Amino acid sequence: MNNVFSSKSFMARFGAPMSTGPAKLTDLSGDGKVTKKDVLIGRGVLPKPEGPAKTRSEKRLERTKLKAKQAKEDADKANDGNTDVSLKKMNRTKAKVDRLAKRQKRQEGRAERKKIRKEGKGTKTETHTKDGKFDHTREVEISKREAIKASRKKQKSEGPARRDISKKEKRLSDKKEKLKQKEYKAEDKAFDTGKEKYEKKQDRIEKRKLKTEQKLSNEKRKQSRKSFDLDKDPNKKDIKKSQKKEVKDLKTKQKRQSKRRKEDK
Repeated sequence: MNNVFSSKSFMARFGAPMSTGPAKLTDLSGDGKVTKKDVLIGRGVLPKPEGPAKTRSEKRLERTKLKAKQAKEDADKANDGNTDVSLKKMNRTKAKVDRLAKRQKRQEGRAERKKIRKEGKGTKTETHTKDGKFDHTREVEISKREAIKASRKKQKSEGPARRDISKKEKRLSDKKEKLKQKEYKAEDKAFDTGKEKYEKKQDRIEKRKLKTEQKLSNEKRKQSRKSFDLDKDPNKKDIKKSQKKEVKDLKTKQKRQSKRRKEDK
């Protein structure tokens, strides 16, 4: 029966017989899978993509680039001569820009290393000089391992720019750490010996630590505003007032503690 249908005379008269099995679809989108998208491209609903389809990692990198660009634009709009914007909000927008820039750098590095692994080799640019002056550059082929290593090194060195820490800020943070250690030692001695002089010393260190923390906070705020090219802080008076209250509260607390210690003795 099959021979009759497949004979040349039958095919010439009636055409090729219909296949009884399921129709096979081809991958028209070029993403390596046969999906509904391929059906729509076949029907002419969607246009056929030109060139090879983008991988998932390439699409992710594109999305990250768009997000990073948008975040940078938002940060510029927020900080463009706007003194009413709170410092917390400014820091948040800057942190978002840095975070997205980091993510973009990481994804670009991964894409570069993926390409190196696929090709099995890499290249590096060599700079040549003549008589101590720049002459020309040349692309040199290197092994896969060396290329991956160089890519990782480049990714680390090209991180997003951070705000420079001022000398005063560094000095105050070091002082804060030293006072913290001194406070722990005084606390241990006061607990072991029970002598009043160590308890007083602990209170003095605690006061100095609080004042150092306040100075450090003020310096950080000042440097942050400087990095955003903003004028003087309009909330400076309120901050000073709250800091004075903090010192006053600490003194009251220490007086109460010393009074309780005397009563216990």
